[in-house]
Amino acid sequence: MGKKKRRWLWVLVAVLLVWASAGYIRAQYFGPMTCGTSEEDMTRYVEQSVEEKGVYDLKIAVRKTARKGRMQAILYEEYRDSDPDWQYGYVIFFERQLFGLRLRHVGMNSWKEGELYRSGSWHIGGRCDMAVYGDNRNGRATGYYMADAPGVRREDLESDYILDLYILDGIDHLPDELRQMDAERS
Repeated sequence: MGKKKRRWLWVLVAVLLVWASAGYIRAQYFGPMTCGTSEEDMTRYVEQSVEEKGVYDLKIAVRKTARKGRMQAILYEEYRDSDPDWQYGYVIFFERQLFGLRLRHVGMNSWKEGELYRSGSWHIGGRCDMAVYGDNRNGRATGYYMADAPGVRREDLESDYILDLYILDGIDHLPDELRQMDAERS
């Protein structure tokens, strides 16, 4: 009789471990800060976050998406039909999770019309993800570079929205100064 009780105890422990693991996986990879990996999934994620704000006439316009290695991002604007002067630009950064099958929201920044920005994250051990993004529809910037990160450079920028992702693993800090090449100086 003692062996049967121990067997049931082990079965119970195994069931509890499976249940706890399933709960962890569900929360980490299918929770509120996650989505699928397609452009449509990212757009749905943004639409849901805008709906949660509770503003009935708020809409979004996706301007650009990008993917590089473990990173994905979506550049978009929020606007209102009722107020043409009201609009705000945002970029949301995602990291691929669960063997590349899901995305986890890892950061967000705003941007203004006519400007380029840089953003990123650096972790101890030299892991660094970086993005250059913004609105260059005015064509003012012909290129950009970062003096402290030679791998972050682009010339011949299009007169459009910009969203470029970089993985700079092995560096000792997050690059901090975006320098742009202006059309007037070229």
